Amino acid sequence: MNDMHIHYMHFVSQLERQWQEQMNNRPQQWKVSEGLAAKIKEDGTMNDFYGYTTVIPLSASDRQRCEQAQQLLLERLPDRFVALLPETFHLTIHALSNERNTSGGMEIVRQRMTRDQPQIEQTFREIAERYAGRHIAMRALGVSTNTRDVVSIKYAPEAADDYALLIDLYERIRELSPERSMYSPHVSLCYFRLDGLQSSEIDLLYETMDEINRSIKLDIVLEVDQLVYQMHRHMNDFPAIFAVHDFVE
Repeated sequence: MNDMHIHYMHFVSQLERQWQEQMNNRPQQWKVSEGLAAKIKEDGTMNDFYGYTTVIPLSASDRQRCEQAQQLLLERLPDRFVALLPETFHLTIHALSNERNTSGGMEIVRQRMTRDQPQIEQTFREIAERYAGRHIAMRALGVSTNTRDVVSIKYAPEAADDYALLIDLYERIRELSPERSMYSPHVSLCYFRLDGLQSSEIDLLYETMDEINRSIKLDIVLEVDQLVYQMHRHMNDFPAIFAVHDFVE
C-alpha cells in the first residue's frame, strides 16, 4: 500500500466519522450560528454576502438527483428552510475570500481579489494544462447538518486517484488563500431560517435525512474543466469570472 492510498484512506475515514457524528448528535434544542445572519435575513430571503470562491458546478443529471433530496426536505418542513437554487448547486473547492473569512468588509475583499486575480488565472491555466478532460468520482456519504446553519450532502472521493486529483486542486488554490480547517467536500441544499426548529421539527428533520440517505443515490462525478472562479453577491447569485475550460487549448 503506497503513501497516497494511506492518505486517501485516512481522509475518507475522517470524513465518514465527521458525517456519522453529525447524524448521531441530534440536538434537544436548536440554535443557529451567529454567522448565519450574514447570509440569511429574518424574513427568509438571502442577505447580501459578498465574496469570491472556486467551485465545480454539478452536471445536469447530478443536479437533478440532489434536487430530489432538497425537495423532500422542503416538503416535510415547509417554511423552515431557505432553499438554494438547484442551478447553483456546486461542490466548493476553496472559498477564497468573503466578508466572513476576511476582515475589513466588502471593499477589502474586492481589493484583495483584484490583487490576486493574475495569480488565480495562472493557477487555472496550470490546472488546464495538467488536468484538462479529467473527472473526479465522488461517493455520497449522505445528507447531514451541523445543526447550526445548513443541510448539505457530504462526499468522499470514490478512489485514491480521485482523492489525489481533488486534493491537488484544493492545495493549488489553497496556496492563494491558506485556511486551517479540514477540507470537507459537500453540496449545500438549504439554509435554516434564523428562528431555527421546534422539538418535533428536529425529529422530523432527522427522519427525513435518514429517508433520503436510504432512498436516493447521490453520488456525483465532477468535471475538472468546469472548475470556475466566481464571485457571489448572495448565496443564490454566483456570476462566473473564468473557468478551467477557458484555458484549454
